[in-house]
This record gives sequence, C-alpha cells and structure tokens, in this order.
Amino acid sequence: MNNLHMENTIWVHNLDPFVFKITETFGIRWYSLAYLTGFACAFLFMSWLSKRKRSPLTVEMASDYLTWLILGVLLGGRFGYVIFYSPELLTEFRPHFPFWGALAVWEGGMASHGGFIGVIFAILLFSKRNKQDPFHMGDLTVFGVTVGIFLGRIANFINGELMGRVASPSLPWAMKFPEDITRWVGYEPEKLPSLSAVVQTVGVSETDWAAWVQNRDTNHLYQVTNQIILAIQDGNEAVRSALGAVLEPRHPSQLYGALGEGLIPMIILGIFWCKPRKPGLIAGGYLLIYACFRVADEFFRLPDAHLADLSKLPLGLSRGQFLSLFIFMFGVGGNSIANITLSL
Repeated sequence: MNNLHMENTIWVHNLDPFVFKITETFGIRWYSLAYLTGFACAFLFMSWLSKRKRSPLTVEMASDYLTWLILGVLLGGRFGYVIFYSPELLTEFRPHFPFWGALAVWEGGMASHGGFIGVIFAILLFSKRNKQDPFHMGDLTVFGVTVGIFLGRIANFINGELMGRVASPSLPWAMKFPEDITRWVGYEPEKLPSLSAVVQTVGVSETDWAAWVQNRDTNHLYQVTNQIILAIQDGNEAVRSALGAVLEPRHPSQLYGALGEGLIPMIILGIFWCKPRKPGLIAGGYLLIYACFRVADEFFRLPDAHLADLSKLPLGLSRGQFLSLFIFMFGVGGNSIANITLSL
C-alpha cells in the first residue's frame, strides 16, 4: 500500500520541448537553444581572453574558429550517432527530403562522442591553418563545451529523451516519462494493452486500440502514443493522470549527465584556469572527467532500444561506456604528449 501511494505521487514529466511554436510541429526548441548558447559562450570567453591579451587569438580569429567548431560539433555529432548507433542510416536513401537517412537529424539526433571527434578535428585543422598551438586551442574550447553539454543534457531532460533505467518508487527524485510508451510499440508490445484506459482519454475507443495492438498496426500505435504525449505536453491533466498510473518510475539520468558531464567539470577546470598551468591540461582534464562521469551515468541511463543487447561489447559495457574508454585514453594521451613536447 505504501509503494502504491509513492507511485501515485511520483511526478509525470510534462515539459514542452518547444520554447515557442510557429506551427504545431515547427518552432524554436530548447535543444537548439542549448547548442546556440554553448557556441555563444565559447565565443564570448575567447573574445574576453583576446581583449585582455591572455590568448594569441584576435577577436576576428575567435569568430573564424567558432565557425570551425560549429561544423565540427554538428557534423561529428550527427555522423557519430549514425556510425556508432545506427549505421543502417548510411545506406538508407529515400524519395523525399532529406533523401539520405544520415541527414534525418530528427531520427536519433546527435552523439556526444561523435561531437568530441568533430571538435578535435576542428581544433587540429584550425591550429595548422592558423599556426596556433592545438593544446592551447583545446583549452580555449573547453568552456563552451561544458556549457553546451550542461544545457544540452537539460534540453534532453525537457524533451523526455535519454531517460534513465527503472528506479525504486522510494527514490525522492524518481520520475515517470510519457515518452517511454513509444518504446513499447517497437520493443515492448506486451505493455501496450495496459494503455487501454489511457487511449480513451484522447478519444480512441478501447476496441480499436485492442485491434491495433493485436494486429501490430504500428502506424496507428505510434500515432496514438504520440497523441498521448502531445496531450500531456499541452497540459491535459486527465491524460497525464491516466498514463502516470501505468508508467514505471525512472532515474532522471539526463540531469545526472548535466551535472557530471557539464557543470562539475566546468567548476573544477574553472579553478585551474585561474592558476598557472601547462597548455593542454584543461582540455585533457576535461576528457578524463567526462569519460569517468559518462561511464558512471550509463549505469543509470536506459540504453537505446535497438542497442539493448550488449553481448557483442567487451566486459558487458554499454555502447556509451565503451566509447568513453577511448575518450579517457585520448585525454591521457593528449596530456602526455603535451608534457613531452613542453619538456623538449
């Protein structure tokens, strides 16, 4: 009885992913705003250092470098997702826009590990072209990266994506995510009958729902589950209450990521910025801190449904944990190379 009471008091996520809508499906999203804010902070930080002669970059060079960073993040993040998580999109061509599956950014979105690779390439190419120390450029980049990742994870939370694993109802910050039901259609169809009372709150008959579930009519199933989610985001409390009764409580792993991958390293490395240091210490330190927190966060984060089978990865690691090992090694290697270079 106590567990049932706790289940009923758990918050059901109802945040709207749009800052404001122009149409029902188009507008300014929090996720886009997070990226823009990260880039803006990176530019302001580099400009501030340039004006105080604490960086060899001029303000104009900082503006040029920002363009390289934007391309690195967007291209690396998107193609990182495709290569690491959905390689089938590379060979998927369509008769309609955007014609190539890899360009359909609304299907899976971006991967932070790919974004790191894109940023590293941007740093190396820009440094070579402009005769800059790549280790110093890496240090300059970290501030914008930490802000972008912090706000990006907050945006993931607002979107209700990258949700956590099932949590105990007694966990004070456990939450229920309506987006969970879209997984049910493709991967957990045995749970769909439990939505029979919920679909009626959006005008779908129990009979029609039962038939669609039985026939695995995914078009109708996805349409109705998306209708339920949109109704909750629009403030329909009847739908929210009905769905909350059948959802499982989960960890808000997006918020764990915001703290561990963004805010905490921002504070730690900000302290080092105020002290004399070797070039590359900030960038390498961030890669080490990020990798450690990402590995820890993956224990609470629900894997992508199509990656639930982890048997092909060493030591039973999740895809995110496995990729983070390379980020960690790159951080160690980068710091080692910087130290050797400076000692010569």
